[in-house]
Amino acid sequence: MLDDTGIDALIVTDLANIRYLTGFTGSAAIVVIGRDDVMFVTDGRYRFMATDQLATAGVDATLIVEQPAEQMAALARRCAGARVGFEANHVTVARRTGLETAVGYPLAPTSGLVERLRRRKDDGEVARIRHAASIAAAIFADVTETMTPATTELEIAVTMEAQMRLVGAESPAFDTIVAAGANGANAHAVPSSTSVGAMPVVVD
Repeated sequence: MLDDTGIDALIVTDLANIRYLTGFTGSAAIVVIGRDDVMFVTDGRYRFMATDQLATAGVDATLIVEQPAEQMAALARRCAGARVGFEANHVTVARRTGLETAVGYPLAPTSGLVERLRRRKDDGEVARIRHAASIAAAIFADVTETMTPATTELEIAVTMEAQMRLVGAESPAFDTIVAAGANGANAHAVPSSTSVGAMPVVVD
């Protein structure tokens, strides 16, 4: 893929793509993917998490744990003399400017390289998707069986999210939607203190 794009390395900044590639679940990281190497950059908050999660995922990477200025210096050293791309769909103008200032030359915009890999699920990913769906289905059945006309949208949402976590879910995939009656016309309704009563209820 690097050959097809005409670059020697890719700076990955999107956290979903970083998780896919490395298993890292923290909130701050940069990964540089080269032809024969991986550099993982984060700060001191994630020293132990990154070490453990990359090892669990089987990722052999050079781990850089530094403050922002030192991170950029390490990035500059790694990228020196290389043709380097960045994830154009996930980088602001300000961040691109910062990365280019750090490496000292313009970076090449790329689009969807990691996402292209993510489209095809391996057996482990399929198993995790099925497990997540089974958790959601079981929680939905439990909550809908126990709710009463006095139950509010918010109570349903909070109960579902709590039960998901108790049975092993990491977090909801997105903000839980519970909408009763007229609120059901809102595609992204925020759960409120409205009681469901005898009205139709949308739960997503």
